[in-house]
Amino acid sequence: MAPAGIRIAALLALAVAAAAAWSAMLGGFAIRALPLGVVIAAAAAARSRRPAAVALAATILAAPLLAGVPAGDLGPGAWAALPARLVGGVRQLTALGTAPVGHDPWALATGLLLAAAAWSAAAALAAERRPLAAVVVGAAPWLAAIAVGPTDAAVWQGVAVVLAGVTWCASTRIAAPAAVALATGVALVAAVAAYAVAPRHRWVHLPGSFGHARSRFEAMTTEPTFGPLEDRRSGAPMLEIGAAAPALWRLQALDVFDGVGWRAAKPGPELPQPAAEPVRIGVRVRGLRNELIASPGRIQRVEAHGSIHHAPGEARWLASAPPAGSVYHVTAGVVRASIEQLRTAPPPRDPRLLAYTRLGWPARSADRPPPALRFGPITLPLPPSLLEPVEVPGLPVDLPLFGEPASARVRARVDATPYRPVAALARRLTAGAGTEWEVVDRVMRYLLDGNRFRYTTDVAAPGRLPVKDFLLRDRAGYCQHFASAAALLLRLAGVPARMVAGFATGVRARGHYLVRDLDAHDWIEVYFPGYGWVPFNPTPPAAPATIPSALELLWPHASPAPAGAAGLGGAIAAIVAALGGLAFATARLRRDPVPLGDRLERLLGVPGEGTGPARTLRRLADELERRVGPHTSGLALAAEHERFAAEPPAAAQRPAALRVTRALARDLGPWRAALLLARRRSGGRWA
Repeated sequence: MAPAGIRIAALLALAVAAAAAWSAMLGGFAIRALPLGVVIAAAAAARSRRPAAVALAATILAAPLLAGVPAGDLGPGAWAALPARLVGGVRQLTALGTAPVGHDPWALATGLLLAAAAWSAAAALAAERRPLAAVVVGAAPWLAAIAVGPTDAAVWQGVAVVLAGVTWCASTRIAAPAAVALATGVALVAAVAAYAVAPRHRWVHLPGSFGHARSRFEAMTTEPTFGPLEDRRSGAPMLEIGAAAPALWRLQALDVFDGVGWRAAKPGPELPQPAAEPVRIGVRVRGLRNELIASPGRIQRVEAHGSIHHAPGEARWLASAPPAGSVYHVTAGVVRASIEQLRTAPPPRDPRLLAYTRLGWPARSADRPPPALRFGPITLPLPPSLLEPVEVPGLPVDLPLFGEPASARVRARVDATPYRPVAALARRLTAGAGTEWEVVDRVMRYLLDGNRFRYTTDVAAPGRLPVKDFLLRDRAGYCQHFASAAALLLRLAGVPARMVAGFATGVRARGHYLVRDLDAHDWIEVYFPGYGWVPFNPTPPAAPATIPSALELLWPHASPAPAGAAGLGGAIAAIVAALGGLAFATARLRRDPVPLGDRLERLLGVPGEGTGPARTLRRLADELERRVGPHTSGLALAAEHERFAAEPPAAAQRPAALRVTRALARDLGPWRAALLLARRRSGGRWA
């Protein structure tokens, strides 16, 4: 092959790799970019820079039109707006939000222009006999695509880049056939190495605006991480499900709370589901690359190509992820029950349900999944001493089923774990509940209170105990946080519960449900005797996952109106009372003579005999934990420390009223705290 031919072929290979990589994010990029690449590659055959400059000028005119920009937006009258539109296009190319950037022609036009500029510069460098620089510049668009949105296809694209680069550079020193042979060998070695060691979803971490670069959503990790989302979700279709009725499409049930998060245990005896009805669905795979089978309930039968295996968490999986366009059918047992039926369900008594009120791994280590490294379909077992699950002090603890008395020994064991304040919260929420349904109702309403918890995917890296942090400190997260918290609170109350990972219903379209990447979701299942596992969704409606109202058994997603407040007049009265209480409390902060312990007792409506030796602050802390929250309870423990400390800490110098007001605001929110203070000042009892 002549040197000119090598330059053309090499630059075309670089263009093909970049076009393929960007097409994963910008629909139609390849079919629009390749004509530009052909023009510029032809210019690379010349021995001067002029053809490259002419090619660049031609692509500058052609790229916006190829991208679909209206001709009117390119006329002289629109030139003043061009810089802003191009800057906006650059921002969209590196955006990490959920909007599909391929729908904006200016994002596509900007990508085409930047790629054409890089390829034209590479052609000009080739004319100056600088092949190494030409390869680096020509490969820049592909490298940018990998940094912004890497995919598994990056391996074969990288092979094309390596093949082009080595051939181009080697051909200046050795004969063309030898250069091609050398490049082929290097590319094969690079491909094998990349498939062996490269990460599946993320290849490059860049600082600045690229610091959180994420790949497209293609596969779902069922076990929660509680951290920032590791992928981009743009509404891309994952599955098409033909079903007679909507459902939550579960991939795997997570039966074990290991002390940090939720895990799938080894398959055990299945609990009876007397109310389950067989439901058959058809699933067409679109963009999902999971081996796990999607199902509306407990799987009874799967019809699919390839071998089917049982997996932990009542799941089934295929030996390899089904390709796009493949179809499988699932028959599953689906439990449907009304509110009236669940209200009258008997209490749980089956001893097998104790596995679903346990905190921590089962005592038998054989129930734990063995540690292993997985490379695609290959699994390499590791010695049990490696990758052991995180051990949490005091766990495991087996909690009695709802309706059975909790012994002092069990309560002491729970209080010896880091989840003591969460257990106190669960006791406070469920005190006096007469049925399983009432416990579920209270927990759901608590988590769906928009004044207390907030839905967001903008979360920080998780701490050591993320579920505890979410409930007591952060109070902001997404479906992983809400579902994990709901299942934990229910287990602490003795209600058999587990977390489930899969997809929300999706959008009804042309006789099937279109399930998108935005519908990836976590929820909970609660076991009701006489019925079986019933799904509940504790995540607020701000989540992008689409769930029909028919599947929401209860819980309007708003806090109920305060007692005594009716309509607009009641709301105004409540606000006026709150502002009045807050203003009155603030006016007295600097002249507060009441000790902290006594003020906390008055907060509960206890007569002011004071917290003397007969009335311990630690007991007061337990009561405040149950009835108010952890921050106010912590004040009682702080008061105990200050009472006996040799030197009172600096916090003890602050007015007690100010400290109590701040703690109440953190536990109850500012409005509820102000209402409570106003009620206390007026002599009202605890509500």
